[in-house]
Amino acid sequence: MALILIVDDDPQLRAAAGRVLRLHGHETLEAADAREARQRVEESETAPQVALMDLVLPDLAGRELASVLQTHVPGIKIIFTSGFTSREGRDLDVADHFLRKPFSVPDLVAAVQEALSGSRDAAGGSGSKESGESESS
Repeated sequence: MALILIVDDDPQLRAAAGRVLRLHGHETLEAADAREARQRVEESETAPQVALMDLVLPDLAGRELASVLQTHVPGIKIIFTSGFTSREGRDLDVADHFLRKPFSVPDLVAAVQEALSGSRDAAGGSGSKESGESESS
């Protein structure tokens, strides 16, 4: 189906998200930080269609990595994840979706499918970029 880049410094979250996405037919590239993410993308024969990444990375802000990826991989869809507030994700114009941690398997799968289809509605169907939260929050 699609190649998904997963960037998160939490190895358990990264591995779990990778397993879920592979079970749903996707291929994954996994990285713990921005440097490793850029390396994985450069080494890959196929460009990722979606990047699932934490907003807070050890070596570079997720926003900055998203801008770099969008420059080098035109058309890549960005899904930010964070345990911080929803406003943080909603204010990011470089993101196609925002998933608040901890997120569920159905929300992850839905966000990736919606990113691939070009839909900007998140898994909760709220019309916002964030999964599961209404526009009025």
